[in-house]
Amino acid sequence: PPRLGELAFDDDSRSLQDFIALSHSYSPYTAIFNATGQPAMSVPLYWTADSLPLGSHFAARFGDELTLLSLAGQLERAQPWAARRPPLSAYAG
Repeated sequence: PPRLGELAFDDDSRSLQDFIALSHSYSPYTAIFNATGQPAMSVPLYWTADSLPLGSHFAARFGDELTLLSLAGQLERAQPWAARRPPLSAYAG
């Protein structure tokens, strides 16, 4: 994925088509849910050999955030991730 700040929508050096292609190259499933307004979430269910989280993407029916929140709670109980942070984290606490 691009580094923080590389995917700025106000970057005049990149066309809208390039912006969309770049964002879809690493996150192809989020735009449809942004467009439809459906609730969606990504939860870190797997980790790479370098201890980096890999997100699994889930979506629900329009207006059904409760299903996603319930699923997130079930997944967190089954495979806790709150204490798992990559070696380099923006978390300061």
